[in-house]
Amino acid sequence: MSRQLPWWRVGLPVLAGALLTATAWTGSVVQAHTKTTLTVWAFGGVNPEHVWEAKQVAAWNRSHPDLEVTWINQNWNGKREKLITAFESHQLPDIALLDSASAADLATIGAIRPLNKIDPGMVAKWKPLYVPAVWNASIFNRQLYSVPIGYVDLAPMLSYRSDLIHKAPSSWSQLLSLANRLKKEHPGLVPFYFGGQNETNDIVMFEGLMYQNGGRWISPQGKVVINGPGGVGALKLLVDLTRAGDVEKDPVATNYWPATEAFLQGKSAMAMTMSWVRAIESSVTGVKISGKYHVTEFPMPSHPQGSYVPSPIIIQPTLNAMVTTQSTHVAQDMEFINYMVGRSFEKGWWGNPIVGRVPAQKAAWTHKAVAREYPDLVKLYQKGLLFRNALTTPTFAGITQMENILGREIEAALLGRVSPQQALNIVEQKSIPIYAAYHKKH
Repeated sequence: MSRQLPWWRVGLPVLAGALLTATAWTGSVVQAHTKTTLTVWAFGGVNPEHVWEAKQVAAWNRSHPDLEVTWINQNWNGKREKLITAFESHQLPDIALLDSASAADLATIGAIRPLNKIDPGMVAKWKPLYVPAVWNASIFNRQLYSVPIGYVDLAPMLSYRSDLIHKAPSSWSQLLSLANRLKKEHPGLVPFYFGGQNETNDIVMFEGLMYQNGGRWISPQGKVVINGPGGVGALKLLVDLTRAGDVEKDPVATNYWPATEAFLQGKSAMAMTMSWVRAIESSVTGVKISGKYHVTEFPMPSHPQGSYVPSPIIIQPTLNAMVTTQSTHVAQDMEFINYMVGRSFEKGWWGNPIVGRVPAQKAAWTHKAVAREYPDLVKLYQKGLLFRNALTTPTFAGITQMENILGREIEAALLGRVSPQQALNIVEQKSIPIYAAYHKKH
């Protein structure tokens, strides 16, 4: 693949060699002119983010008349499937923005390029800007296939009402006891909300619980081990809460967003959430507990059951920029990504105008707006505890298909059709050939 010149250098020989055609009767001049258009697909996000992104793209287009960016917001659900389908039909955009975990499948099928291979110098300048754990979460097979824009998501987190709970539970057993007590003390109020659907964010939060409990998807030896004690114990926690009647009536009918929305509307005392609760608050109606809740790390099990090192949270940069292999403007892609990595674009996620996102870049953590939004998390960050022992959201080839299987079996366990052990045994059995096929072929 030949290396393309930056857009501004491409334009020089065109202008220098332009054919000027003058007609005697009008004196008009015709100049050759080229214009490049980059197409960007951005998956997910909340309304304030869409407004900010549109404003920044418009600013870019005004100052770069020869390199126009067309930014298209896409639905979060089904993002990987949409890109894989677009790849197969040769209809990929130039740049895709989505979660870092998606890079595994997209890179494996050849849909995205390693950014460090396109412009290693530019990538080297980006690295010092980021919280190390966040940067590392974007690495797949020792290559940087994507770079975080704006923020990172943490899971699982506990959101709880400060007017009802004065101190967050510090263990799973305390969480169960507190939920049971709240049910008795506050009839009509749901003690604990969570999303239990076969949906990306709900699955990620379960994976976070599994990692807390010393479980993993894949062993260092390449075996599928999700049905070990760590995974089974994590699913049992959710099943126990459901059977005790300490959660919403039907968690399988609820996914992450409405579960968080219900908490913000005062329908529950606690909720298992991701880190961007305040961002959701800025996009929903009927919020009744604004300023009356905290968001902190989810409690850990007192005695993790799995054999792997427990991790308090898993992290996932969720708006990661990727250059597709079907783009014919690779150098220009990198120029626009460099613009997004820059402070003028990034600062929108530093508490104003976008609230409630956990910043990906180091500089943001000194801003008062961030401390105001997430005082608990900022204190943990300043003490060096927030990202300590944090692991990346499961990222490996085959994850899309395997998580779909996991989501279905989580639903089956919550509905009482199978036990947690049986559910994850099914996941293991169905995942083994998928994982083996990917890692044999690739």
